[in-house]
Amino acid sequence: EVFELYRHFKWSDIMDVNPAIVASYKESSLMRADGSTRVYQTGSDLIKHWINITADAFVVSGRTWESIFITNKEEAALYKEGSRITR
Repeated sequence: EVFELYRHFKWSDIMDVNPAIVASYKESSLMRADGSTRVYQTGSDLIKHWINITADAFVVSGRTWESIFITNKEEAALYKEGSRITR
């Protein structure tokens, strides 16, 4: 379903990749919808939790700006709004 939300993706472009290459990528549970400043923490339950803290607290918490995946608005809308994270 998510794949279809990105119109520039093509099923014909999918290819098998060596598992070692896949393992070299880091997963992240942080997302931000394109055009929004709110960063959310997500899980496999499709619930997003707004990280409502200062930039300094974000860094102190061990999170990194580079770990934020930018999604399109349609993908962000798939997630239900959960409780806010305040630390």
